[in-house]
Amino acid sequence: MWLFPYEDIKSVSTLHIGLKSKYKKYEVKPDTIDFILQEYYAKTPKFTYEELDTPQCIYTQREKEFYRYRESKIDFLEFTYNEMEGLVYDFKIGNKKVQEKVGCYDSDKHCYIFGMHKNNGVNKGVRKFQSYQLGDNDLYWLNCDNKETFYVFHQQL
Repeated sequence: MWLFPYEDIKSVSTLHIGLKSKYKKYEVKPDTIDFILQEYYAKTPKFTYEELDTPQCIYTQREKEFYRYRESKIDFLEFTYNEMEGLVYDFKIGNKKVQEKVGCYDSDKHCYIFGMHKNNGVNKGVRKFQSYQLGDNDLYWLNCDNKETFYVFHQQL
């Protein structure tokens, strides 16, 4: 077996391993595997769950911030979250599907703006959107980014 540090092979497109390979130094024998794995583990950066659970996208970070804020302020409702990514709704309250959005204030127009659309795939690297369809969600929960106001309305309004 061979163990390769990513930094040493990240630009390599093919590996040729033979009896006289330049990669001989990465070969791991059964009697040394424990020691080598412990060495790799010691060198590997360690992260907290919170660090690993922080989204990279700033918009997803903001959604997570509002999710936590909503739960801290409205503790009398039970919010049930999806076990699967990519569903059209974000959570349920009872049997009601809820889509949550965070809007930002447009100081020129003096109003909050919410993107009321869902993802519809990617075409040539460009994300496409489409309007929600009747039945996608039962409720829409709109958070204003001032954390003072939110709106909840039924899909048929």
